[in-house]
Amino acid sequence: MRNTGVGFVLAIEAGAKLIDMEFIQFYPLGLLYPEAIRGAIVGALYYGHLLNVKGERFMKKYDPERLELSTRDVVSRAAYREIQEGRGTKRGGVYLDMRFNPPGFIKRQLPFIYNLCMNLGINPERELLEVAPTCHYFMGGIKVNEKWATDVPGLFAAGEVVGGVHGANRLSQNSLTDIIVSGARAGMYAAKYAKQKEKWLPIDEAQVKDEKERIYGMLGEKGETKPFEIKKKIKKVMWDYVGIIRNRRGLERALKEIKKIKEMLRDLSIPLTTMRYNIDWIDAIEASNLLSVAEAIAAACLTRTETRGAHFREDFPVRDDKKWLKHLVIELKDGEIKLSSCPVDLSEVSPIGVDR
Repeated sequence: MRNTGVGFVLAIEAGAKLIDMEFIQFYPLGLLYPEAIRGAIVGALYYGHLLNVKGERFMKKYDPERLELSTRDVVSRAAYREIQEGRGTKRGGVYLDMRFNPPGFIKRQLPFIYNLCMNLGINPERELLEVAPTCHYFMGGIKVNEKWATDVPGLFAAGEVVGGVHGANRLSQNSLTDIIVSGARAGMYAAKYAKQKEKWLPIDEAQVKDEKERIYGMLGEKGETKPFEIKKKIKKVMWDYVGIIRNRRGLERALKEIKKIKEMLRDLSIPLTTMRYNIDWIDAIEASNLLSVAEAIAAACLTRTETRGAHFREDFPVRDDKKWLKHLVIELKDGEIKLSSCPVDLSEVSPIGVDR
């Protein structure tokens, strides 16, 4: 399933705020090959060793005590460094080795992964799997209160589109709890809001008309730029400069590149005028959303000059509670992204050495 950030964009354009957009969780075991399942996550850190192209179990260098059972962000950064420093595979990954397990163990413990690999001609009990870090979960999102309501009256949000629930990093399995609780509470409070509302504002027909013209006006565009090329450029910029390991120079480069890519939206090529299975049209709409979210993420990453949770700045590798024990908040003002901050709620728990 693809996540193109449309929930974030709809909310911020309606006047809601985003929070914690710099905190993105990467998972170290995304399959690189075969191409048909590229990016599929292999949940096998408990059952495998990670090897570089030299056959070295490289986690011994990065976390000699916990090895592959270190936190996901540490393992992802380790794999990324091995790849960037030339010890990765030709396809740009590392190897997951599960061959040391007893015969039949992987088939019993990980039947989905075992069957998936076997169907593609790979036996994970006898062969190495080629993997690389992949984007897994987004801690950032729409800013809500305890009723899962935004700053926009009547607008509620739930699930992974909401930010600030997990802090700077998410613990395993907490996403399921999050969507169950937030879905129930958001639905309950939205229903109460609707029931108590006596008068509703009329639909802004002019706004509807403008949006229809924007969306349908793309059909038949005769520019030079294919929308999927824009999406490819966005992916490359975000992976190269706003990915697992970040620094000021790269983030500033990313923001400049994002502005350049935005200009490409003025020269779209969407030859078909049909609304049925028009992939170019879909790609164009998604590219616009992706650019808005990409800019918000890069701006937040550049602003937070520390390392915290899933946000790693190699030029600021230490956590700085004195300066950065706060949320970054993003909103749109006159069509431009504006950043501010708000305090972290320490009423229940606080970091060691920080008073509530």
